[in-house]
Amino acid sequence: MEDSLVDELRRIGLDEGSYRVLALLPLVHVAWADGKIQKEEAAQIEAAAARQGIIAGDLAREVLDRWLAQPPSEPERAAGMRLLVELARRRGAVGGDVDAMTLRELIDLCHDVAAAAGDLFGLADPVSREERAALAEIARLLSIDTGQSWVELYKDLHRDP
Repeated sequence: MEDSLVDELRRIGLDEGSYRVLALLPLVHVAWADGKIQKEEAAQIEAAAARQGIIAGDLAREVLDRWLAQPPSEPERAAGMRLLVELARRRGAVGGDVDAMTLRELIDLCHDVAAAAGDLFGLADPVSREERAALAEIARLLSIDTGQSWVELYKDLHRDP
């Protein structure tokens, strides 16, 4: 990993061994969109962390725990999203495995987190206005904004061929 990337990772409390937690940053952002993380949202993020191999005692786990306790600052979130995009572009290099979480998986996970604490009876949209704004921001920051709304993009990805 080149020095400039390592320096940026260090500025947000990560290193070469803990960068995989950046794949969870969009989920954390969605969860904090309404000002607090609900128990159901945290459970979705914890399950994703387990699938990413983020375990107790790792620096990545410490950073995730901090993000779950209080939202990342705007500069930290912006730097983390930039780093996530940069690392995902580096196929075959350290950081190239970040793109193992495909666009569809990331969209699914973000949507799952947004819907996790939603309407109990299915009478209203489980995704709040603030969460929709966070989802749109994630799409923009990750360069996946196709001009579709987040809902349209999510539905398109789940249409039967």
